[in-house]
Amino acid sequence: MKLKRLQRTLDDVTKKSDVSALRKFFSSRKAKYGSVAVLFTTLVLLFALLFNVLLGAISENMPLTLDFSASRYFTLSEVSKKLIADAMPEEDEAIRIRFMMPEDQLKENEYYNMVLECAKSYREQDARVQVDFLDIVTRPSDVADYRKLGLHVDSLSVIVDCPAKNRVKMFGMESCFLTREGASSYYGFDGETQFTAAIMAVCRDKTPVVTFTQGHGETVPVQLERMFTTAGYTVARTNLANEPLDPATEILVISDPQTDFLGIAAGEKNEIDTITEYLNTFRDVMVFLSPETQSLPELDALLSEWGIIVHRGVALLDDAQSLAGSGGKVLISAYGGEAYLTDGSYSTLGSALHKNLSTQQSAPMTLVSTPAPIELTITNTSGEAGSRSADSVLVTSPEAYLLGEDGKKEVGTYTLMALSSVAGYEGDDTVYSHMLVCGSASFTEMVAAGDSSYGNSEIIYTAMTLMSKEMAPQGIALKKLDDTTLTVPEGYAQTAMLLSMTVLPGVMLVLGTVVYLRRRHK
Repeated sequence: MKLKRLQRTLDDVTKKSDVSALRKFFSSRKAKYGSVAVLFTTLVLLFALLFNVLLGAISENMPLTLDFSASRYFTLSEVSKKLIADAMPEEDEAIRIRFMMPEDQLKENEYYNMVLECAKSYREQDARVQVDFLDIVTRPSDVADYRKLGLHVDSLSVIVDCPAKNRVKMFGMESCFLTREGASSYYGFDGETQFTAAIMAVCRDKTPVVTFTQGHGETVPVQLERMFTTAGYTVARTNLANEPLDPATEILVISDPQTDFLGIAAGEKNEIDTITEYLNTFRDVMVFLSPETQSLPELDALLSEWGIIVHRGVALLDDAQSLAGSGGKVLISAYGGEAYLTDGSYSTLGSALHKNLSTQQSAPMTLVSTPAPIELTITNTSGEAGSRSADSVLVTSPEAYLLGEDGKKEVGTYTLMALSSVAGYEGDDTVYSHMLVCGSASFTEMVAAGDSSYGNSEIIYTAMTLMSKEMAPQGIALKKLDDTTLTVPEGYAQTAMLLSMTVLPGVMLVLGTVVYLRRRHK
């Protein structure tokens, strides 16, 4: 009995000690300020949770992302904004960008997601642009109408259409990325060019046609064809001796012929007459020739009528302005027409093709590989009806030279690309026919189509706009993928600096003062 009483007494003392200890703890300064800290931490966590939920709900209806990538992958350039604003149809006519897989699947892949985010930037720019997601695997009927049009749709296809005009343009997601020759990894993102060009194409009332001549050993350069396709052209191939020229052809391309065209001696198969009649309807021709090509008397005679002579069979080199390791064969060209410029005015014929390049503070290089020199036999004129004008587009540096068989060098400035035109009238409108001639058959193959690091594609896109009167997607810069630096626009940087130097320290100062005063008066 005594032991039980003793045990109960000890238990009572222990309970009283616990109660006393608890009372003492809760009345201590440590407990008071510790509870404030716990409460403050809980409130901050609760606020962060609620803020995150709120942002998630808002982001479902409006974009809340900022593009801090060095190349601004998902930010539309001012060039694209203007091009699509000029091209977009009436207010009630929508443009649909359609992916062939669900959105969540696109987001799982780094590269597909880049294409997706680029598409969304057009929706953010113009409410008339819709972004839809089909599922070609589980619902193949979604694309049945597109397949009836002859489109070979797969899960990586992107379709841009304008239902009101019943016009469709399709490209593959892989075409939004550029690879270096012989490499498997991507180095450039060209999605903006693809989307802008597609929107422009479906907003047109017609599809322009580019025809590549065949039957003389010509090539159809891969990069050149890609540029025309991107710009919304239908590509045709025609042997003028045996087939009629498509009447919808707006640009005729003669690329590196190895044998001559048929002339007057061929009678009904006279290809030179076909080309001449085509030019007389105020349409346009591009000619790319190689210095190794044998003499082409009929074609040369046609070019001569337009004031252009291509001197083949000679080596044109430039040790000073050429790519390292090329032996002076890959020339870094200068922009021609400067002799005609006054007060910074770019009104001459040749400068019309390079003004977007030559006026830049740091103009990109335009490369011309193993070129044949061009001689102009007529000069830039006022462009009166019936008169022809010819001008240099690209020229060599003054250190370039022709290397003779005896090793003698003829140093001077030589024309590498020329543009000739003739003016006429259709009713009250002045119209033109153009002939662009380049002394390098590989001009468009030197760099990937769309690579704005060089000026080659810009020259061709500008020529398309000049010739067909349909806007081409020139001036859109390639987004480099190998630049991993994080850049922040100056405005954002200033705002961040202001917040970090004033607002945040100010908040901390106020909180610190409140805590100090509370502790002092307790």
